[in-house]
Amino acid sequence: MKRIYKLISIIFHPILLPLVATLIFFIIDQPILDNQIKYRLLIIIGTATYLIPIVLLALLKKRKLIQSFEVKGIQERKIPILFMIVLFFFLGKTLISIDEIFFLSILFLGSSLSLCVCYFTFIKNQKTSLHMIGIASLLAFIILYSITTHKNLLPLIAIIFIIAGIIAYARIKLKAHTLTEINLGFIIGFVSQVILYLNSINV
Repeated sequence: MKRIYKLISIIFHPILLPLVATLIFFIIDQPILDNQIKYRLLIIIGTATYLIPIVLLALLKKRKLIQSFEVKGIQERKIPILFMIVLFFFLGKTLISIDEIFFLSILFLGSSLSLCVCYFTFIKNQKTSLHMIGIASLLAFIILYSITTHKNLLPLIAIIFIIAGIIAYARIKLKAHTLTEINLGFIIGFVSQVILYLNSINV
């Protein structure tokens, strides 16, 4: 069973969720954009949120600043999370100028905020689940999008909610996190998206 739990953690790794969220957005929203522009955006987002972080982790591992790509300890997580905070922020600020994908920009800005909160929990020596931050951000994003556009996305929301439960169970079974760390990660990810959303509609 341990292999299954590890496989779940890999499949739903938070580093993959930005690209997955973008694909879901293009499917459910179908913005009026040329297909070439969509492909370019996917390449940019995939490169920025997946390839570059992988390269960063490889460099950190080579310099022995982290022991593995799992970055288990709080100290190991500091540099990668700071990097992702800045990356998500600038990515969100870049996308916000494109009206057709304005909503998608909120996802990245919300993710930057959630990682900021996560980083500050390190001061209290509190570890949080990045897996739960990622899936909770995606869940909040879909719920808020559904409410705003009046589209019935309940089946998709239910699926993501179930996946969140599966991820939480797997992480606990792997002893990667405590229940407190799981709950904290989910709350941070979900609330950060709501805050950014409410701020954007009040601007």
